[in-house]
Amino acid sequence: MSEYSYLKEYQEWCVSKLNKNTNKTKDDMLLNATLGLAESGEIQNIIKKYLFHEHSLDREKILDECGDLLFYIAVMLYSLDFTFENAIDFNEIKLNKRYKESATKEESINRQ
Repeated sequence: MSEYSYLKEYQEWCVSKLNKNTNKTKDDMLLNATLGLAESGEIQNIIKKYLFHEHSLDREKILDECGDLLFYIAVMLYSLDFTFENAIDFNEIKLNKRYKESATKEESINRQ
């Protein structure tokens, strides 16, 4: 069994929560997920208020918004016939090529 099997179950659960009347096709799901990724703006706003408006850092709200982002990423991956495992593996290969150890300034500037 894959070490990421729980992510497959989570992805299936996310897709099951979609409104079936408005998410009839994978293209519908892709559009829904793409628009849903605007949730990242909520996190940006929390950080902005913390750094520039002297608000306290609302870590629980960031966690809440990260959960929303995971939901939309799960749906996006599904709509493209990918899994979290595919995305994790792809990203790991890419980052291992780009950064031999931890990221350095030079590697960041000259990245592939």
